[in-house]
Amino acid sequence: MPSSWDGEDGLRERERSLVLLAQRHGVQTKYKDALGATHRASEDALVAVLAGLGAPVSRAEDAAHALGDQLVARWRRVLEPVTLVRASPTRVSLRVAMRVPAAASGPVWVTIAWEEGGVLGPVAVDPVLVATTRVAGDAYQEWRLVLPMMHIPLGYHRLSVEVMGLTAETLLIAPPGRAAPGPSEPAVGVFCPPYALAASGEPMGSYDALGRLSEWAAQAPAFYATLPLLPTWLDGEAADASPYRPITRLFWSEAYVAEPSAAGGRTRGQPGAIDWPAVGQARRAALEQAWRAGADGAVDEAARDYAAFRAYYEAHRTPWTQWPEPMRGGHIPAGAVPAERVQFYAYAARRAEAAMRQWTARGRGPMLDFPVGVHPAGYDVWRWRHLFARDISMGAPPDALSRVGQRWDMPPWVPSQLREDGYQYWRQALRAHLHLAGVLRLDHVMGLHRMLWVPRGATAQEGVYVHYPAEELYAVLALESHRAGTPVVGEDLGNVPAVVRRTMAMRGLHRLVVVRPGRPGSQEEPPPQSLVTTGTHDMPMFAAMWAALDPAVQASWCAWLGLAAGAAPQDVHRATTEWLAGTGAAWLVVNLEDWWLEPRAPNQPGTPSQQNWSRPASRTLEDVLADRDLLAWLQALAARRAGRLPARPPEEAQLAGRPRP
Repeated sequence: MPSSWDGEDGLRERERSLVLLAQRHGVQTKYKDALGATHRASEDALVAVLAGLGAPVSRAEDAAHALGDQLVARWRRVLEPVTLVRASPTRVSLRVAMRVPAAASGPVWVTIAWEEGGVLGPVAVDPVLVATTRVAGDAYQEWRLVLPMMHIPLGYHRLSVEVMGLTAETLLIAPPGRAAPGPSEPAVGVFCPPYALAASGEPMGSYDALGRLSEWAAQAPAFYATLPLLPTWLDGEAADASPYRPITRLFWSEAYVAEPSAAGGRTRGQPGAIDWPAVGQARRAALEQAWRAGADGAVDEAARDYAAFRAYYEAHRTPWTQWPEPMRGGHIPAGAVPAERVQFYAYAARRAEAAMRQWTARGRGPMLDFPVGVHPAGYDVWRWRHLFARDISMGAPPDALSRVGQRWDMPPWVPSQLREDGYQYWRQALRAHLHLAGVLRLDHVMGLHRMLWVPRGATAQEGVYVHYPAEELYAVLALESHRAGTPVVGEDLGNVPAVVRRTMAMRGLHRLVVVRPGRPGSQEEPPPQSLVTTGTHDMPMFAAMWAALDPAVQASWCAWLGLAAGAAPQDVHRATTEWLAGTGAAWLVVNLEDWWLEPRAPNQPGTPSQQNWSRPASRTLEDVLADRDLLAWLQALAARRAGRLPARPPEEAQLAGRPRP
């Protein structure tokens, strides 16, 4: 349960009501950060967060009335919008809770429409009385319906009830117990930012380059692990190429579609940053040239709103929040934008989808990355604005990485609206990724449990945690993962409550483990249900990290690995990675740029996003594909993994005269 303020007995009545309203909406009124400091929510922060959650409050004095309204609304609702049930190949009993006026009496007529077709019922069910209460002068009863024994298939089903003129419906989610399982044998993956590793003569990476890299890595065998490949905000001075702040999680970026006429802009070894807006414009122009040559005017229904959104923005160059009211509602009426532009952006979406399918089919299935949020001015927030708290930003509390916390400038989901919507958006976004991925990395998995909400004008230190319906979010994730046959890795780094990792284990999600010299626990065997690596895109590269370590830490790590003191950074990196290859972790992911000791990280948290996500690799794609030593090393790692060789204790390795375990 979310905790409340200390000293609550001394609070005035309005503060008591505000705390109670916050608790009923799943809002924590205090928390302790990773640095040990306790943060108590201010009155202003609670009011802003509650308003974002849909509570009718604009000041603390409104809380008492809002409490009464919430209680009345709860008892007037016959069925919850979502009900979890246990899918079973055998016959099980289905139990459903409902609330009715006290004057109601059974039987209740129940009908279930199965997702795959067919209908059960209507079936007459005599309710079981659970509780009675009186709210705002009216009496209510809580009933439990116990349906006959039946087989419940996996899926999303609709259950409706009718009793004495009252009708209601709930979404039945019947998930598997766990997400899709991991690999049958420990696997190896390679990582390099997808934009950074470009073919010679190309300004940045492309889907074709990723396909070529995937085919090369498959010789090890290894798969490719990527950052999100979603459309980002690439217009004007506010251009933001961060792959973790896309405009949508439903469509793929056309900036990675490299038509021949869009080549140019970078030669071998050329330094400097990638000019995302310029590259995006050039590749979009090449796409348009190819579209006009093919005269493809089709517009898929699934992409119509997205294409119209892109076309309307192109015509007006202002965020959707500044559009006329009819255009702000998630749909662009026919005639409001030239049909030709809608056709082009629909084509661009199809072309990006086709390019994604082509490269993911080459080599071994890649690891795709699912970001935790979306750009506030992007398509998803425009199309599903009722799902997002647009006056709130997600963020992170103070920790060792940022002692003032982080404000991500992305709106969070509103939990109640997710449920009312039957998790449609969550389901669609997951499907877009899972059906193309060999593995899915879920960014900030703690967000399935709780998220730090930072009100507009507030600092991250003033943020408030809001809890989410984790059981239902995991149920949808497990069901979609199971259907796609794609396992899931949850990014669980940092100060993560124990309940998160317990739930991950219970639901079949794999952990993310980072092993670095001097990092607590780095000399321990990583758990089998995990992905292990020596760094992430938000951390210093191995070479920079190693150079910054205290010499004593360096010496201790080298001794543990069986290396001589003062060993070269490249030898330390390889020895560390080879030890990890011998562990039982499900996946080992290697950063290719660590092979040539790249010192610059793709992203430096806490710095403006315009300074990040734009560094090209110091080698071209052709350089990597021609590096026989690198491929031989990856093959040795894969062989060690496939042989399921146990990680040898460093002491044993030293006694055996081996330079590393």
